[in-house]
Amino acid sequence: HLYYKCEQCKYHPHCLKSIQKETPEDMDLSAIFGLTQYTKRKLKERGFHTVGDLSALESDHFEHETLWRLQGTGEAFITRAKSLVAKTPIFKEGTRTINMPATVDCPIIFSVDRSANHGFLVSIGLHLRQLDGTIKEVHFTIPTKDAERAVLEECLDTIQTLLQDLHDWNSDKTNKDDLKTCQIFTYEASEMRNLKESIATYIDDPDFAETYKLVLRILTPEGLIPDPLYNQLNQSLITTLRSTFEQLYAIPSTVTYDLARLSQALETTTSFSGAYSPEEGFEHPFSSQLSMDQVENIIHERAHLDAIKQDLQSRLHTTHLLIEWLIEQSSAATSPFLCLNNTPFVVQEDTHTMNIGGLDGLH
Repeated sequence: HLYYKCEQCKYHPHCLKSIQKETPEDMDLSAIFGLTQYTKRKLKERGFHTVGDLSALESDHFEHETLWRLQGTGEAFITRAKSLVAKTPIFKEGTRTINMPATVDCPIIFSVDRSANHGFLVSIGLHLRQLDGTIKEVHFTIPTKDAERAVLEECLDTIQTLLQDLHDWNSDKTNKDDLKTCQIFTYEASEMRNLKESIATYIDDPDFAETYKLVLRILTPEGLIPDPLYNQLNQSLITTLRSTFEQLYAIPSTVTYDLARLSQALETTTSFSGAYSPEEGFEHPFSSQLSMDQVENIIHERAHLDAIKQDLQSRLHTTHLLIEWLIEQSSAATSPFLCLNNTPFVVQEDTHTMNIGGLDGLH
């Protein structure tokens, strides 16, 4: 069985042959994104051994399945199998998502990599559109934990300045058509989680907490109570792009929906242009994050740091284009499917529902 963790296994080249077939119908079931080893075993017990077997089923085949996992996810796996066989994305008709807004005036995009062994971020890329429409983009490699704080502070300064500018702009306008919105994006949910984990290591420093109070009310680290004014279910300022695609589409991408494979599949089969194509040394079978070797290159400040920054830039560029493509698709649809309520940004002066101020409400 193949899944994203198989990259480090010495048997990976052998197992990869099971999904490297002349026709998608003959591929092993593990080619289907999100299908676990347990689910694969249960499907085989029911006589389904290949992608072709599953793609031939009606979408409601598992509707009355006694195994709850198949009853709940069977339709998604069938649709993904059909997408692989047809070699084209399949939009899940009738699906809507509150994970992403239909328009964003000032998108803020992060791309980050973290070293699990060393416990800090080793790279950060930040891309944002400012009020005047110009793009600001920065890329950092981070060799030490001490260097991480300085880079985080520079990025948070940039975001907080934009948020304050948006507040000032929106507070001064009377015509609602002039009001502007923002949204924070990462492609992977793990990138947002890693960013928050790094921020959490400095939260107990009063200077840090006070200086970045506004941003911290939005990028609230795990384990702390999120500010309800910025983190409502239907009005969040944070979007993870891959999960949005998972909700809306079945993509003809094997095993994973990582940035490279998803964007390349869309570029091949749709109007999307600008796929992430990693340079030599940055390719992975199932991931678009930095490899362990590249992480060690940063830690030990070896050569190729410029190439790592270029890779960050490419990932940010493709993520930005995917955001624009999704917004265009939703706008052109008979029934728009991006439904997050993205109101014009203003600084909420007080967490009224909790009747507390500052960062006290986070603890």
